[in-house]
Amino acid sequence: MQDYRKLGTSPRNTWKEDLPPHVVNAFHSLSQNAIYVTAGILRSPVYSPRNMLANKYAGVGWIIGHEIIHGFDVEGSQYDKQGNLRNWWEDEDKERFKNATQCFIDQYDNYIYPQLKGKPNFKQNAKKSVGEIAADNAGIKLSYYAYRKEVDKLGREEKMLPGLGLSPDQLFFVTFAQIWCSKETEAVLIYWLLNFQHPLSNYRILSTLWNFPEFSQTFNCSLGSPMNPERKCSLFGD
Repeated sequence: MQDYRKLGTSPRNTWKEDLPPHVVNAFHSLSQNAIYVTAGILRSPVYSPRNMLANKYAGVGWIIGHEIIHGFDVEGSQYDKQGNLRNWWEDEDKERFKNATQCFIDQYDNYIYPQLKGKPNFKQNAKKSVGEIAADNAGIKLSYYAYRKEVDKLGREEKMLPGLGLSPDQLFFVTFAQIWCSKETEAVLIYWLLNFQHPLSNYRILSTLWNFPEFSQTFNCSLGSPMNPERKCSLFGD
């Protein structure tokens, strides 16, 4: 009866019964056209009220941007704004979208994890992961541009943290990388590749950043260097 009363209402500002607040996660419900961000994920290093804006936008800002993009990824793009399964795309836009996602598939299919050298059967299945890949890459754009818009509203750049020698923009990208910094055993790596859609942390960081021109501009990476390849993939905006 409780669920029946919720029909036709907005899920905004409500707890989701099957996603307890202590869980560290966020997700996009396509049928509800809703994004859920748990209280458990709103902790350091993802978020702290004491953090600089650069930290906040690179952390929780990127996660929100990532979830927004799921509404426009390979699966989410099949749902309209009401959460109904319906084709709402123009043919030209659909073709451009298909080409953009294929660029990611071609790019990520070439990635080999050094830990699995000699085991060619275990590598990133980019076709299976393309929704998460697209959300990672477009999410960083949303969060960075939102950060720059907030700085413009302030009318000044944020102060640099003493001792680091990093500009606020550089700190934004370092914070994003720090959140996903991890180390996996060979067994965990194989299990992840077989069972999960998200790329593992090293390529979530590296690929997302080397596809984003603002990153290479911020760190002055020369064109053709490892973090600034000539061929970049982009879901929207380029």
